[in-house]
Amino acid sequence: MAILFVCGWFGVCASGAQSYIWVEGEAPAESDAVRHPWWYDQVKKELFSGGDFLSHFSSDRAGRASYRFNVPESGVRSLWIRLNPVQAAMSFRLKDSDWQEIDVDKNTQSENAAADGKPDLRFIAWVDAGQVDLTAGINTIEFRFHSTNNHHGYLDCFVLADSGFRPLGLAKPDELEALKKQDQLANEGWFAFDPPPDDVPGESVTDLRYLNEDYAGAGGFIKARNGRFIHGDTGAPVRFWAVNGPSPAAGTRVELRREARLLAGMGVNMVRIHGSVFDDQGEPDFSRVRHIIDIVETMKEEGIYSHLSIYFPLWFRPKPDNPWLPGYKGDKHPFAALMFNPAFQEKYRKWWQVLLQTPSPV
Repeated sequence: MAILFVCGWFGVCASGAQSYIWVEGEAPAESDAVRHPWWYDQVKKELFSGGDFLSHFSSDRAGRASYRFNVPESGVRSLWIRLNPVQAAMSFRLKDSDWQEIDVDKNTQSENAAADGKPDLRFIAWVDAGQVDLTAGINTIEFRFHSTNNHHGYLDCFVLADSGFRPLGLAKPDELEALKKQDQLANEGWFAFDPPPDDVPGESVTDLRYLNEDYAGAGGFIKARNGRFIHGDTGAPVRFWAVNGPSPAAGTRVELRREARLLAGMGVNMVRIHGSVFDDQGEPDFSRVRHIIDIVETMKEEGIYSHLSIYFPLWFRPKPDNPWLPGYKGDKHPFAALMFNPAFQEKYRKWWQVLLQTPSPV
């Protein structure tokens, strides 16, 4: 039996294996979003959930909207958002947590929503915003529109669902199976090739987690001996099957733990964390440092070592006449400066000091 609770601004449904929360964008609890006076909202409304949406278009400021919804049971949910992905920038946060930018480039099922069919800014698509950890009771989520092009954006709806959910148009999660069966009946002799998304491996012959240590470092510090890596305590040889990672979408410890388990199941025992720990002017960025700490600790739990790579010249172009880059004009990336400039070398050592000596939050 399906149970539906509707309280004006949110809906919760539980039916068998599927449970989800579906929230319409046009009904925020609070919002300072402003609509374009005539053009931006001229769209095909039949393409939007509930026939309506929230939009923002302003040359002066970003727009915000917050939503409240009831969660029957604490747990991790996948967050899918239907928004405008074209030249857009959008972020979200739960309660009073840090803002997380949504990677709108990784969208699916993008449609031209313009009423006149013109290929301009007016598009709508689904975006997987990753996993979020929700607590039972009333939760709050806030969205911010902050693109460089008039801070524009649409928010049609968002869904919090089980990890296996993938959207299909405007169909709600409990409607998907019926749609697939209907499609199969209409195409006799054919079946939908619709494999589920990669999930954490379970007890199976393809799960390679057993190849890794219980935790990275369980055999002691890694040392080099006779041209081979060995475990310092046991002397046992070790080989590394490494990848660049984790994915940028894994922004929280919940998401990192899931990704670490997935990588370990594929036999990975090292990740190369390739990214800066400094801001545009070369000062330590503690939010990035904290994220790297999260990565190292969650990967360690699955027997995965971390290789840190914190500087590449193309990431960096500080202002001219920088006190630790005398003579630098700011018109090029400082490619070889680190090789011979003592002041830059000292700055580089400071980045490592901050990264390696900042205490873990846990």
